[in-house]
Amino acid sequence: MNLIINPTGISMISNHTRNNDCLNKKFKAIYGKQENESEVIDFEKSLRDCINTTNLTLNQLSGETNSLLQMKNEGLINPGEDKIVLLYSDSIECLVATNVIKEKLISELEFQQTNVLTKKLTDINVGDANHFVKPGLENFLETLDNLILDRNIEEVDEIFINVTTGFKGIIPLFTIFNKKVHSNRSFRKPCNLCYLFEGSKDIIKYVIDGKGVEVSTKKGKVKFQHSASKYDI
Repeated sequence: MNLIINPTGISMISNHTRNNDCLNKKFKAIYGKQENESEVIDFEKSLRDCINTTNLTLNQLSGETNSLLQMKNEGLINPGEDKIVLLYSDSIECLVATNVIKEKLISELEFQQTNVLTKKLTDINVGDANHFVKPGLENFLETLDNLILDRNIEEVDEIFINVTTGFKGIIPLFTIFNKKVHSNRSFRKPCNLCYLFEGSKDIIKYVIDGKGVEVSTKKGKVKFQHSASKYDI
């Protein structure tokens, strides 16, 4: 079993509300609302109906479903067995998007329902940069550490962090976390950063350790050494 860590964004909502005045009006009405309020429930239902009506494929639906589909196609992950954790910011629109993405991962990408988990990242969706850094990024790193310290982590063969989607401000900490996992002698699990290359169906995989960065696609790989003036191929 692999563990997939996937931050989620709201591009899927933007794509569907851009040319739909009725849905866009409902979207604006959820700002500042709570999960169980009628406006949020109504918008999430309308968004699901809109998606189902348009019959979009997984690679058209969102960056999350597209990149995970390609990871499956390249044999990196196995939705029938693997566990995925969707990380979402503390905004109501990101929660709605995550709920819809979770449903699609189960119904169409065929993840087991019990293996699709969601975790909220508190203090990430804020307007103040200092508050985002502390406590926002502190909470983010604590969430990652807790995933690794989970009592069931021994069942995991590899970790895949999908950085294709979600809030870009946390990507540098994902790279630090990747290196930290490889440097921890008591935790010997391969950890991969995965990114869906724009304009293609190719997944770029990064493995960061104390010696450098290995970057690979399905056609080959390159090793960038920290101490070398040139990279090794």
